[in-house]
Amino acid sequence: MLRLLVYNEFLIYIIMKNINIHNGIILIPDFNGFTEFVFNTKLYTGQYIVTQLLSTLIDANREYFEISEIEGDAILFYRYDANPSYQKISRILRNMQNAFNEKVKELSELLNTSIDLSLSLSSLTVGFRNIKLVILKNCTVRRWSKLINC
Repeated sequence: MLRLLVYNEFLIYIIMKNINIHNGIILIPDFNGFTEFVFNTKLYTGQYIVTQLLSTLIDANREYFEISEIEGDAILFYRYDANPSYQKISRILRNMQNAFNEKVKELSELLNTSIDLSLSLSSLTVGFRNIKLVILKNCTVRRWSKLINC
């Protein structure tokens, strides 16, 4: 038991030592209706559609945000920025929304199927409506890192 406790304290020390703290923005676009879509769509067709839609969001980002991770139907975008531009971020969000909607329409026609997905854009940053300051921590252990919001 004591050995495990020392081991855990050591891990916490390593993690805390390797944390870089920055102000920034987190943007998490994900698909509304995804769970139902997964259950009602053939596996390969669903994979193709989700891959196309995620790629569309990545392209619409125009490399403004970095990508921390992609999980299922969601992308965790982030950007270290103490004074983000509301206009620039709003433009990127509109681009993502428009590109997503256009891609859904294109895929629906191409595959002759109804795609009942819409885009939800959640962002956290400084000074936006209903949004708070986010402190981003980048925890690195060896060559792996994880973006953490506190």
